[in-house]
Amino acid sequence: MCRIAGLWFWKQAPEEERLKAYAIAMRDSLAHGGPDAAGVYLQSSIALAHRRLSIIDLSEQGNQPMHFKQWCIVYNGEIYNYKKLKEELQQQGYRFTTQSDTEVLLKAWDWKGKQCLEHLSGMWAFALWNKEKKELILVRDRFGVKPLYYWHTNHFIAFASELRAFLQLPFFQPTIDLQGLSYYLQYGFIPAPYTIFQAVKKLPPGHLLTCDADGKLHIEAYWKPYPIRSSYKPKSFQEAKEHLRHLLKESFEYRLVADVPVGIFLSGGIDSALLTCVLSQAGHELKTYTIAFEEPGYDESHRANFVAKKMQTQHNVIKLSIQEALKWIPKLPQVYDEPFGDSAALPLLLLCHAAAKTIKVALSGDGADELFLGYERYLRIPSYLFQLPFRKQLSWLLQQLSPTTLEKIYRRLPWVPKLTNFRDKYEKLQRLLWTSSLLEAYEATLAVWGNLRSFWEDAPSTTLAKSLNGTPLLQFRVHDLHFYLPDDLMVKGDRASMHVALELREPYLEPSLWNFAASLPKEYLYKNRQGKYLLKALLADYLGWDYVQAPKQGFMVPIYEWLKTDLYSSLEETLLDESFYRHFPMFQKEKVLFLLGRLRQGAEDMTYRRLWLLYQLSLWAWHWLRKDKSSIPNDYVSA
Repeated sequence: MCRIAGLWFWKQAPEEERLKAYAIAMRDSLAHGGPDAAGVYLQSSIALAHRRLSIIDLSEQGNQPMHFKQWCIVYNGEIYNYKKLKEELQQQGYRFTTQSDTEVLLKAWDWKGKQCLEHLSGMWAFALWNKEKKELILVRDRFGVKPLYYWHTNHFIAFASELRAFLQLPFFQPTIDLQGLSYYLQYGFIPAPYTIFQAVKKLPPGHLLTCDADGKLHIEAYWKPYPIRSSYKPKSFQEAKEHLRHLLKESFEYRLVADVPVGIFLSGGIDSALLTCVLSQAGHELKTYTIAFEEPGYDESHRANFVAKKMQTQHNVIKLSIQEALKWIPKLPQVYDEPFGDSAALPLLLLCHAAAKTIKVALSGDGADELFLGYERYLRIPSYLFQLPFRKQLSWLLQQLSPTTLEKIYRRLPWVPKLTNFRDKYEKLQRLLWTSSLLEAYEATLAVWGNLRSFWEDAPSTTLAKSLNGTPLLQFRVHDLHFYLPDDLMVKGDRASMHVALELREPYLEPSLWNFAASLPKEYLYKNRQGKYLLKALLADYLGWDYVQAPKQGFMVPIYEWLKTDLYSSLEETLLDESFYRHFPMFQKEKVLFLLGRLRQGAEDMTYRRLWLLYQLSLWAWHWLRKDKSSIPNDYVSA
């Protein structure tokens, strides 16, 4: 696991020393994610830079950039099946001088080119330079676990693992992208290919970018989750469960490959509990880590404690108090160098900070909900809506309503959806499902800005819907794999872990598991109004149904309570500061005041979430857009 950066000028190239200085400045702004070694490759008009976090082959031989024939690579990630691939390459006549997965990746590409990606199990973002063809290739893993940004102009391209690297370039202008900002206000994150800055884009998951000698870009998808690549048809539920056990064990054990200590983030939920049980029963000695809250309604550490005790792990509990939260919240913009509104980033950051003292790799349960129907939104509008008789007049009437109004009707009059066929209202229903509770964030946009309907209608989720075939349920899952998973969950985990030089691995994000889960009959995944039924049945073999069926809170944070009390003065001071409105003149101060008043009155709607998104945006602007950082209070710039 590492951090990468680089620049290539095919026109108007600076002298080599200046180019090298640019690359090193970008590289070293990412030192938190790669404290073990640093390297740079310089050839005429191109510079590739690397910061290393040593996980596999800790020797200097594993340092990067790494070269072979006409290729030079800088790489961030892990190839879990690299030993098997290495054997295949040796049979083809390749010889190896290191024990690293980087060398395996480099020579696999030399052998098969982009076709080698089909055979990789892992997470990656890497840049390959072809010295002979003068061609730069950027590649991001299937599920978007590892980040990759790029900035392309008429005479150069720059790339980096994090957005902050571009701010090191004296010729970079941090102009706000209104489309990216609007998505942040709607979703709490900014989906690919957008970023908060106009100039920079995210390379989408499962995509490959090629920049040729003339500077022309070609971007292609080398992997798509649909159509499904599986012919497996279980004869029974029990057979499917045992096959799942085998697939999980194989994927989980792959993620244990490391030359450093590995632990598990155990939340007490289904996914991390199953991860712990499968590995423990396979004979692995485990270290587990969990977060505990002082607020009883949010604390589920007792569930994690139960699993840890039963599986006899070395368990560690980290408590998050309001005092700790007040200390860490101002630091979030330093970690997330793009506005990011998922409040669960706070406990995850503290968990990573504590775990990094004793381990260098951690496993998480992210991805299981997308694969095995874990989200409630998958169940909110069941398939009967697409099968019942058509009621033309009511259907026509509903088509005239906004998504927000429709949502309110569904909540207050649950019998309404049963009266009509919604095939002709397909896109609006998809938008309702996909945005789920974040639908109210659309209203937050209107509350402080104005009508951004055009941005909403052209959202990546809506565009994706038009390109997919298959059942509505499959479409929603594929959407989350492309949208919510990489741009919220993976961003949250990658930045929090790499900020403290900890590698976070997601064992559920294995193509074989997706192909298996997506090909299963719906009744194996959804039963008695419960999602993830097959996973729960498997976990019940280890912990019993009492544990599995107990209600789960989710990795939630008491932001509502904190904003009303201990955080309120900071919230008010930050959102009423004139510098905020200088950076974002489109916001209306009187509407922000109105939202603050509603919060003080104890409004139990989405007011607190709207204010949290604005609060994080203002802290981000304070940290990243102010040129004179010496004027920023110490709390906002301390490491």
